[in-house]
Amino acid sequence: LARASSAASAIAQMAIRFTTNDSEIARLVRQQQDTRAYYSKLDGDLIDALGQGKQNPQRLVMVRERIASTKERLQALDKQIQKEFPEYAELVSREPLSLEDTQILLGPKEGLITFIRNVDGNQTHLFIVRRGESKAYTIDLGKEQLKEMVSQLRRGLAPSQGGIAPFDAKLAYDLYRQLLGPAESMLADIKHLFVVPDASLESLPFHLLVTEDPGNEPLPGVGAQS
Repeated sequence: LARASSAASAIAQMAIRFTTNDSEIARLVRQQQDTRAYYSKLDGDLIDALGQGKQNPQRLVMVRERIASTKERLQALDKQIQKEFPEYAELVSREPLSLEDTQILLGPKEGLITFIRNVDGNQTHLFIVRRGESKAYTIDLGKEQLKEMVSQLRRGLAPSQGGIAPFDAKLAYDLYRQLLGPAESMLADIKHLFVVPDASLESLPFHLLVTEDPGNEPLPGVGAQS
């Protein structure tokens, strides 16, 4: 939920709305989405009205009344869709998968790891799940630090200026130690690790992380570098 975006949710619901063959559910979903959009507009109107230097009491009352009635309408539509079309309601639900349900989906030698930034972006929370256990911990690597580390590491992967820069194996080890080190024993016999990355970690090939200290010498590059 912390990483879900309103745009992604809107696109998903729109796709379902236009691919459904049931005219009744399409009608209800259209009403639900239009009502939700109107509710968001009213919420913005209320903020604007409260932010004015000279407030209009009548306008505030009117907007609040419309917000209350629209909220009731939206709740009624949600309940109707949930009752009449439970499969659709489950499909578009933003509720996260429970830990127990996630563990059931994993095999004995499989694990899942995902990441969430804190509000300030200066720390990263990691969650690791296996069939019989789970672990959560926080590391002091923020959004900008991870972005720079990943960017530096990728310089040794992509051709540039007629060659490939040396691969920074020491950095790959440092990143492994900070990201996965706290859960090393838990991941020891993992054969298949599902990685659900976020932000700059989406461009990090996790299989290139180095699990043992390589010393300070980078792996040699290829070709000419200026």
